Amino acid sequence: MKMSRHENPFRFWNNLQGVPPPLIGVHGMGGGGLIEVWYRHYFEFRHLKRICRFRADMNVLELGCGNGRWALSIAPRVKDYIGVDFSDSALQVARKQVEKNKLKNVLLIEKNIAEFISTDTYDLIYLSGVSQYLTDKEFTRMLGHVRRCCHAATVIVDRSTVNLKRREIMENGDYWAIFRTPDELERLLKTVGFALTYRKRSYRFLRGAKFLTRRRANKILAKLVYWTRPLSFHLLRLLTILADAWKPVAFEGGDRSHDFLVFKQP
Repeated sequence: MKMSRHENPFRFWNNLQGVPPPLIGVHGMGGGGLIEVWYRHYFEFRHLKRICRFRADMNVLELGCGNGRWALSIAPRVKDYIGVDFSDSALQVARKQVEKNKLKNVLLIEKNIAEFISTDTYDLIYLSGVSQYLTDKEFTRMLGHVRRCCHAATVIVDRSTVNLKRREIMENGDYWAIFRTPDELERLLKTVGFALTYRKRSYRFLRGAKFLTRRRANKILAKLVYWTRPLSFHLLRLLTILADAWKPVAFEGGDRSHDFLVFKQP
């Protein structure tokens, strides 16, 4: 039986057999596989730390926590971290990583983020690349629940895939998403009393990285990149900057971008 469009994300993200755990929920825009996952997270987290000042007394709620990559980076810097995701496949990976790293302040919850309700308040609410998988009705319902978790100084960060020119609905087999414009996201958050204060691309995706996924090159270079990080990450970024200057190309087909959008109450 064919599923309705808004149900497709559930089937897609719960059917990830054969996908390496570090790649679950993490798409490298340059096609560099595992190497780009490391590269991407390094620079995205550096960026997030600049726009969110983590403190030891902070309570953080992440909606769409996926395989736990953000939990591992954020939890050691805050008081409590709550991660919510509907994908059992991703949460299994996240729980193993949390246990391996002996993080005692992490709670992972399997739940549709549009239905998640909490009586606690949070200093930071992080929408981790999930808003595009919600219908407009689900997004509005989720924002209503989120609003009840906020105090006067709560910051909401939405790491969305946006379409810079127009609203775009993608349906590719089980994969379904709405790539909203930044203006559309700004209007939606305004309905719950939050104003956009910052927007910028989350990281510079790798250029010409597809060769890194070739079997032999990947085995050799992955080890080299891993053992020489973060120097190797900065070198890869420099090569990407040079490639952009030499032969500019449109980002992700010309219109899409991975952005950090920061919202605060006026």
